[in-house]
Amino acid sequence: MMRYIGIFLVMISSVYAQHSTVVTSTFFSDAAGKDIAYQVYLPDNYKKHKDSLAILYVLHGHGGSEKDWMHSEKGRLPFLLDSLITIRKIPPVLAVTINAENSWYIDHELPMEELFIQEFIPIIEERYTSPRTRDKRVIAGNSAGGFGALRLGMKYPSLFHSAILLSPAAYYPQPPLQSSSRRIPAFATEGVFDPQKWDACSYPYLLEAYKKQQLPVRFFLSTGDDDPFDIVEVVISLRTFMKAEKIPQELSIINGRHSWDVWRSCLTRDIQRAFNSPNKF
Repeated sequence: MMRYIGIFLVMISSVYAQHSTVVTSTFFSDAAGKDIAYQVYLPDNYKKHKDSLAILYVLHGHGGSEKDWMHSEKGRLPFLLDSLITIRKIPPVLAVTINAENSWYIDHELPMEELFIQEFIPIIEERYTSPRTRDKRVIAGNSAGGFGALRLGMKYPSLFHSAILLSPAAYYPQPPLQSSSRRIPAFATEGVFDPQKWDACSYPYLLEAYKKQQLPVRFFLSTGDDDPFDIVEVVISLRTFMKAEKIPQELSIINGRHSWDVWRSCLTRDIQRAFNSPNKF
């Protein structure tokens, strides 16, 4: 089904051209003490819609950068958004990516969580629109970015109404040996993977703080059925956890691997549901 939707979007975009723009820029992060690169998708007639635009914050995976989702052969996000806006499946939106390096969106050598929440979001909304409320923000991410979108969505429900988790590497209790999370300093002690550090960043440890805020976030979970990194088990376990805790969620498992075609297909579907009914739980 998703294959035919993709073909349809190609046909539509060839007939109705959108004049969107992708801006490449940086901002100086006080928290990191250096410039951080980002990219912003500005829809057609951006100035007309500027003050009413919703925002999609998209997090890249391990080994990626701010360019991945805007890339013409990887994420193809500008094309996907142009097509969906043209056929009125979603309203005009901004989409933003950031170079998070291999931070996994937590604070360590690069304090990515702090700079993302306290610096990046306010700067983006000051530069390109106006301060948004949670019903105008969606966060999404693939793989390690899905791990980040889950953590940030649960930890800061006052900022996002929906989180789209594309093959999220949100293992619990521990990641498998082949996971890149075992090889980064953020989850290590003296160069060796530390299960306690991983546990402290896992979703069960965020539950109490999430519930206290009494602001439900809708989580869209998806993966490919042939994902070689055990993500099918991850999303099934996550859905079971969320159902038990009455956290709004939807699960999709489609044909595919840990790959861009899976992530594009699932994002195409999930952003329609997220942006067209931001307050539906």
